[in-house]
Amino acid sequence: MNRPEGKICAQHLARKAYVYVRQSSLVQVQIHQESTRRQYELQRRASNLGWNETRIEVIDEDLGHSASDVGQQRSGFQRLLGAMVNGEVGAIFSVEVSRLARQDSEGHRVVELAALMGVLLIDEQQIYDPNLADDRLMLGLKVLLSSNEVRLMRQRLQENKLRKAQRGELRLELPIGLVEDAQCGIMLDPDEQVQGAVRLMFERFGLNGCMSSVANYFNRNGLLFPRHKGNWDGPLEWAPLTIQRVRYLLKNPLYAGAYVYARTTIRTVAGADGQIRRRACFLQPEGWGAVQWDAFAGYISRAEFEANQARLALNLGQPCFA
Repeated sequence: MNRPEGKICAQHLARKAYVYVRQSSLVQVQIHQESTRRQYELQRRASNLGWNETRIEVIDEDLGHSASDVGQQRSGFQRLLGAMVNGEVGAIFSVEVSRLARQDSEGHRVVELAALMGVLLIDEQQIYDPNLADDRLMLGLKVLLSSNEVRLMRQRLQENKLRKAQRGELRLELPIGLVEDAQCGIMLDPDEQVQGAVRLMFERFGLNGCMSSVANYFNRNGLLFPRHKGNWDGPLEWAPLTIQRVRYLLKNPLYAGAYVYARTTIRTVAGADGQIRRRACFLQPEGWGAVQWDAFAGYISRAEFEANQARLALNLGQPCFA
């Protein structure tokens, strides 16, 4: 039986071998099936290294969940940590350490906990014992390189999209009431019922600048408002208008004919329950990544949009009545 460098001993084999299987998105799960297959085949590697098949457990509920998003909860990863704390784990198998975590904090947490509980970290080629200095150093480098790789890829992607938007060539996510035509570009939705609902929403807000008044008017009169089901370009459906939806519509400069990209930023905050969450926050116009006013026909003018923003800021937190 193979025991590379004597790292695997009886205490490891007496506990379970956990095979952690993960892909960052459902698209990757569907397209990169060979990667998923390789991860499942680690069960054979665990068996070849001495674990009884009954003591090999696969954790794959995180398929389709990113490890680089600090705000996304991974139930499989949490279950793995819990098993480590309970002393049930002898070794964790993954194609590479980065499959376990893409965040510095999580990666180092896994290594630290593995060292404390005497857990081996094993990939397709190597067996790492985090209690050995050289292995601990290599694991630390892998964690740093993995998280840095994610940051660089994300940064390059955002820079490329921003440059494309600054040239006016990036396809934007259009709100309800706007569509994109191959020849004419962005234009008003030809569906007159959709147009009418959007125009009525802006008209009602113009009467007293109150979001709740707009929502109450629609709901009191049994008027539904259009939206896309699922993604922004999904099928059309009609639903009651909410105050939150009114605010989202009013703050969107595309309704004023502005070609805008990167008007929000993501901020990481700690909730009252201690969980880390990422929230999208609106930027002031001077902070938008790319903007071109009067790029296409809108529902309101730039002046009306700016007046609406001023009214929203002025009425924030103040009660208003229908």
